[in-house]
Amino acid sequence: MAGYTALLDTPNFLPHVTIESGLSKEKAIETANRFKMYEKPFFSPSGWPKISRTKFENSIRTRDLEFYAVEQPLNTNGIFVDEIHISLAYSINRPITQMELAMAPFMERIYPTDLEVVVADCSEEDPNKWYIIDDESV
Repeated sequence: MAGYTALLDTPNFLPHVTIESGLSKEKAIETANRFKMYEKPFFSPSGWPKISRTKFENSIRTRDLEFYAVEQPLNTNGIFVDEIHISLAYSINRPITQMELAMAPFMERIYPTDLEVVVADCSEEDPNKWYIIDDESV
């Protein structure tokens, strides 16, 4: 991912497959612990990467932000599940162009050994400041 984010001049971040977002810390920990009890799946690409755009207020509610992402939809254990994706790049207040999308790296498969169920704090505007919450809290 680092090469792609460098090409787009966008923030670096920890590559991840989102299980669920927008949860309280307590609900996120509960969800992570539930998923830790099951065998990890494998993921493979489903179709082509796409650009998403989300508009929201920053964490201190002083201005609106437009959050763009290049997302690769995924199959889970060979089955398409709506909304399951891996984010390849993020951009804040700068649209990602179709040419930038065309340069997205091809990903063959994500294996269970590549995965770890964690809870991340993604409340900062800048994905560089996102972090994994201490595993002992989870």
